[in-house]
Amino acid sequence: MKRSEIYSDLRAIEPCFVRLDGRNFKRTLDRLGFEKPYDARLRDGFVNAALRLFRESGLDPVFIYTFSDEVSVFFRNLPFDRRVEKIDSVLASFFASALTIELGVDTPLAFDSRIVCVHPETIVDYLHWRQAECFRNCLNSYVYYALRKGGVGDAGESYPIDGKEAARIMKGMKAPDMHELLFSCGININDVDAWQRRGMLVYNEECTKEGLNPFAGEHVVTSRRRIVVDMDIPLFSSSAGQVLVGQLCNRL
Repeated sequence: MKRSEIYSDLRAIEPCFVRLDGRNFKRTLDRLGFEKPYDARLRDGFVNAALRLFRESGLDPVFIYTFSDEVSVFFRNLPFDRRVEKIDSVLASFFASALTIELGVDTPLAFDSRIVCVHPETIVDYLHWRQAECFRNCLNSYVYYALRKGGVGDAGESYPIDGKEAARIMKGMKAPDMHELLFSCGININDVDAWQRRGMLVYNEECTKEGLNPFAGEHVVTSRRRIVVDMDIPLFSSSAGQVLVGQLCNRL
């Protein structure tokens, strides 16, 4: 029967991203009563689950980029001898378990997982692609819940709209129209928190620490690594964003 495990020897190519996506999260979050379109408790849950992945999984990611219910974990050196089934199953199950703990919920949480192989020269392209999706998700979410909160009738009156009606109105709506709708509600999407528009990064950073060698009686400087959570990241398409990614990947 061992020969029937026909995918067990499938190997991924380094470097790569492992992208996790929440399954049926909208329905789950509705049941849990999170604020819409964004809730700081959910943001902190994802950040803390990412920190657990760094500290407790035994894996060695370079950095993690996350927004909404999506998590991209970048590896230079893959675990499990690069076995695709093992990587996907362990990453998805670990993150789902960590997030369940962090949110303190009794509702099962699930993620799917896929491996995205990249060339060193396309790492920024991948991140730019996902960050563009982050912004689209942010814009769509604010428009959707602005419509749900209250539309505008012919006489200028406000009235609640259900989800199907809001989705119908948004179908085919262009970005300028979405911005105009939000302006009419007093919302400038460019003024909302950066983590909602651009996502967040979690990564290790080298730092130095001064101390005293008690045996030699001398001051010494040692290198340490600390985990950084950045909720105000630049656009990856900008020069600042490219420099940041280069530093994270040690491609200075």
